[in-house]
Order: sequence, then structure tokens, then C-alpha cells
Amino acid sequence: MNQAIIDANVILGYLVREEDYLDTALRKYELLLLPTLVVSEVVYVLENEYDLDRRLVLEALSSLLQESKIKSERTIILNSLLKYRDYPTLSFVDCYLWELAEGAGCDLLTNDKKLAVKK
Repeated sequence: MNQAIIDANVILGYLVREEDYLDTALRKYELLLLPTLVVSEVVYVLENEYDLDRRLVLEALSSLLQESKIKSERTIILNSLLKYRDYPTLSFVDCYLWELAEGAGCDLLTNDKKLAVKK
């Protein structure tokens, strides 16, 4: 199968409409792999470099994750983004870890007081 891993810059270029490299890749490859680590970087850059509101970050990435040729931890990422939107004191990584712990039915060990109360 013809596949590739997507870098954060490819996603960012697509989302801010600066380049069409993702569109080209979607035509060239049968499957594009989107690691959650890359999503985390994209969230950070959109919020901190582009000053995007968390709701807009969720909207932008939600539509991207619906693309059938992009493989990711889609459900975990979307649920993490919903938490990220709803809990402004938590980072995306905090929300991702919270979602993983919930999904696994286990505790999340943390010294982060903001996150510890979310168990």
C-alpha cells in the first residue's frame, strides 16, 4: 500500500491555506498516517502562533479527521479536542491523557492539580 506519515507543517499549511501540499498528498497516496504527536504540535501552534480560539481549533481539526484517507486515533483525538475546548485551563496533552485514562478505565497519575480533579 502506498502510504506516508504527515508532518505538522503539512497540516498547518493546509489549515491556514498557505499551501496545497496535503491536497497533493491525498491524490498521490492511498493512506496518510497522522500521529497524535503531530496533532498535539498542530494544536499548540494554532493556539499560540495563530491565536486561534479552542473552538476553532476543534472545528479545523475535526473536519480534517473526517478525511477517509487519513488514518489516526480519530475517536481519541476528537474526544480529547472536545475536552480541550471545554476545559480552557488544560492543554491538549492533558486532555489526551485524560481521554486515554477514561478509555482504559484506569486512573491518571499526575501532580497537575488542574488535571487531578478530572478523574
